[in-house]
Amino acid sequence: MKKILVILLMTLLLISCQKTSNNNLNNNNANNDNNTEKPPVVVEEEPEYSKFDGHLLEEDETEDKRIFAVMFDNSKAARWQAGLSKASIVYEIRVESNITRYLGIFTTNEDVTVGPVRSARPYFVQTVAEYGATYAHFGGSTEGMDKISQLNISSINGLTHDGTVYYRTSHKIAPHNAYTSLHTLNERANDFDYPSTNTFNGFSFYLTAQSLGGNPATQVTIDYGSNPTRYEYDDSTQLYHRYKDGILHLDETTEEPLEVSNIIIQHVSTAIAPNNVHKILGNVGNGTGYLVSHGEVIEITWSKDSETASTIFLDMDGNPITLNAGQTWIQWIEESAFIEFE
Repeated sequence: MKKILVILLMTLLLISCQKTSNNNLNNNNANNDNNTEKPPVVVEEEPEYSKFDGHLLEEDETEDKRIFAVMFDNSKAARWQAGLSKASIVYEIRVESNITRYLGIFTTNEDVTVGPVRSARPYFVQTVAEYGATYAHFGGSTEGMDKISQLNISSINGLTHDGTVYYRTSHKIAPHNAYTSLHTLNERANDFDYPSTNTFNGFSFYLTAQSLGGNPATQVTIDYGSNPTRYEYDDSTQLYHRYKDGILHLDETTEEPLEVSNIIIQHVSTAIAPNNVHKILGNVGNGTGYLVSHGEVIEITWSKDSETASTIFLDMDGNPITLNAGQTWIQWIEESAFIEFE
């Protein structure tokens, strides 16, 4: 009987030891499973594109930074201009008689030489306001200077800063020879504690070049009287070259032709100011126009609710227009002017 009890006790001990061993083994396996490193979950960030010209933003680049609006001379004695190829958006707008001037919107971090810089007009100031840009100009009409104060524009005036921010070149005659650079403008904007951001709502852009589904427009002519503008489409690059007075438009610095992705033609009302010299252009309200891109043209409408509001461009179905990435030129012209698409 004692032998049987001993055998039973030994059997129970063996079973108990085996269970403990199995439990330890299971616990070790569980611990090993918990300690196994899992591969990190990689979340790829969506690429960001510029709201100004649709280019892919670099990692350290932001589109909400300070931007500059530079007032360019377009007299024949001023050509060609330096830095226009680096602008994201450029306006061509009448001033006196058939003369036009350019307003370049610069968002680049490069130190670009720009000029010749000329004087402000009130409708240019209203355009600067919708971007929240720092305005580089060399004086202005009485109405233009008043409008800078009324709209609280961040202004760097060449009449105040000639010889410091701005300098004169010898290869052109005054007043067509005032130049500056974006870095110099930025330093002075810092000195004045001007806003370091902008207020532009931005355009929408295609990720890859797209046709508009409109009528052919491989050549576009806009008649400013004795100062015509023409664009010719290069199918190999899907870009337009620009001509002034029949001459290929070059950047003075690079000596390369300007390359344009989009042309917005905006019809505005035009009147002569009380001084019988300057013009009054109606860019607040609404009107019609055209969008030219990728060798085609479509009709569009535009609206601007106030002097500082953004200009909204819509297609004929009432949808915001979408642009191809690259430089955009916005041409203001009266509705009665001659415009031809070929």
